[in-house]
Amino acid sequence: MKASGRQLHLDSLRVIAAQLIVLHHLTVYGPLSVALNEHLPNISYWLFHEARLTVQIFLVVGGYVAAMSLGAGSATWKKPLWVLWLRRYWRLAAPCFVAVLLTCLCTEVARLVMQDNMLSATPTLGQLAGHALLLQNLLGQEALSAGVWYVAIDVQLFALLSLLMWPAAHLKSPLGARLSVLTVLLIMAASLVFFNLDARWDIGALYFFGAYAMGACAYWAGTSARRGKGLALLVLLGLGVGLTLAYEFRERIAIALAVALWLGGLLGQRALLQASKEALPLLGERIIQWGGRTSYALFLVHFAVLTLVNALFAQIPHPSWGGVAACVVLYWLASMGLAAAFDRWVERPLQTPPWVKQA
Repeated sequence: MKASGRQLHLDSLRVIAAQLIVLHHLTVYGPLSVALNEHLPNISYWLFHEARLTVQIFLVVGGYVAAMSLGAGSATWKKPLWVLWLRRYWRLAAPCFVAVLLTCLCTEVARLVMQDNMLSATPTLGQLAGHALLLQNLLGQEALSAGVWYVAIDVQLFALLSLLMWPAAHLKSPLGARLSVLTVLLIMAASLVFFNLDARWDIGALYFFGAYAMGACAYWAGTSARRGKGLALLVLLGLGVGLTLAYEFRERIAIALAVALWLGGLLGQRALLQASKEALPLLGERIIQWGGRTSYALFLVHFAVLTLVNALFAQIPHPSWGGVAACVVLYWLASMGLAAAFDRWVERPLQTPPWVKQA
């Protein structure tokens, strides 16, 4: 009997992206990153410079899933737009803020035995409020945990895409859908040829909307009732983004395009997708599903673990390669274990806003 209920191609991407981000931060923060660079310079270099680009996978998958939930006939649109935004904010921000508090606690513990740039200053109430509202980037506040910036961007991206998709859901004619898709494509183009070229915009959604919109296009192309129309959209996407890369090549955008084209093409081959799923052993399928389900929790809590492991590593006078390897394994295992617990006891219980439960 096969496990079901989740899309394995999406979960596979989530697992890959989350694991690479966990390893990337290992090469960025604390004395453990210095030791890794000494013992494994080539691997450390790749993880530092290249693994961070897997954020593009999160962006494309995020746009794909958002487009799936915002379809014209979706039950999502039974609620006003502001309710959709509030629910999205709560679903991401509530567990994120719990993780931020956990990281702050771990930072204070680590500060007792280690002094390092990875340790943020003791937060003020203003900082905590800024993080709770996901406004820390816009307010220029020091981040209290790695990755919080992305959560804020994801909320902004969903709000922007849902606003653009409103005509498709509420105008009872093909014109509404065409208007929505055209607007998404135009803003995607503006993002790629202007906003994404200026790092000053990276505190807002417009900088990242190009990759996010590619995910939406992948979903529309892969689920089109007319395969020719879906293929045409993928070709248009490839050519259009390819032209922007010819104008100014960015590896991050090339990765986003590759993921989007893979998703759109794979979804268009439903028989192949089903055959691949059936060929996967039940245990493998469940592991991927579990990894996909806990990927957000892992993204949120791994920095707290990394802080404590670095504090532990700093107590080793002359660490050997064995000591470095042991701390790396400890970091990974503890992060995975905490992510599972966080998903079970924090993220899932907080998925539904409290005011909905009371209704």
